[in-house]
Amino acid sequence: MTAPVIRRSPAAGKLLIVVGIALLFSWAYYFLNLVRPVDAWDFCPLPFAFATLLIGIKLARLDRRILAMIGLTYKRDLAFALAVGTLAEAVLWALTGPDPERAARFIELANLQEPGVRSGLAIYRHLYAHLGRTGSLWIAEPSVFVVLIAIWSAGAFALLCIVRVIRNASSRVR
Repeated sequence: MTAPVIRRSPAAGKLLIVVGIALLFSWAYYFLNLVRPVDAWDFCPLPFAFATLLIGIKLARLDRRILAMIGLTYKRDLAFALAVGTLAEAVLWALTGPDPERAARFIELANLQEPGVRSGLAIYRHLYAHLGRTGSLWIAEPSVFVVLIAIWSAGAFALLCIVRVIRNASSRVR
């Protein structure tokens, strides 16, 4: 018995890429407009969108080109993304800061800090029984900054990769 042959269709792959990108944008729109607190169920559509995008890239035969383009400059892009993430976090921290009055004026920016605050509170609560108030604060506060810098750096790296792929694709068309 032979295995069935799966034909790669570039047109179907490109359609899946467009659908995957549309799903990612619709999820981002949904997530940014949430009124209620974030729940784990809010992240359920995200793997489906990424899977659709990756299957589309594979079917459109773009996987080797994209990996080759990303692999050429990923080290420089990672360093640049880390610098951008650190700068973004420093600016956001300076704007929102510990002052509640200032944070109230920049409520949308304060909402962007929420993942780091949640992780810091979880670390603080866990370590409070073992290290006390001072020790757990010494560990929780840098952890918040590391988490937020990682989030901003990952976003900057993804954006750099997308821009590089689009730029390289448009230069090859000419």
